[in-house]
Amino acid sequence: MIVAGLLLGSSCNPANRAPSIPTVTGPFVGAYEIIFFSVTSSDPDGDPIAFEFEWGDTTTVRWSDFSASGETLTVGHNYPDSGVFLFRTRAQDTTGMKSDWCAPETVIPSGKTP
Repeated sequence: MIVAGLLLGSSCNPANRAPSIPTVTGPFVGAYEIIFFSVTSSDPDGDPIAFEFEWGDTTTVRWSDFSASGETLTVGHNYPDSGVFLFRTRAQDTTGMKSDWCAPETVIPSGKTP
């Protein structure tokens, strides 16, 4: 018979969990040189979070700096003058756990309509 036990004085650390899927707000249509987005995610373990961005154009994906769990981060991106782009983001905590990508948001610079 196998008996599982816990040594007295030891602690049980639950597995690290991934941050929540980011929530994104912003003007997704605008006659702006740079379009700004606000992104928020929370980590159930309270770990700091960084965001990875896919802008939907040909620019390189980049990670933000780490910030506190639950803190809103505002980022801007300079899109080409015309077109329709799909923006999405995901979060990662300091232990490397990543959320799923958020649902893509349609971005239309220069006030154009699709």
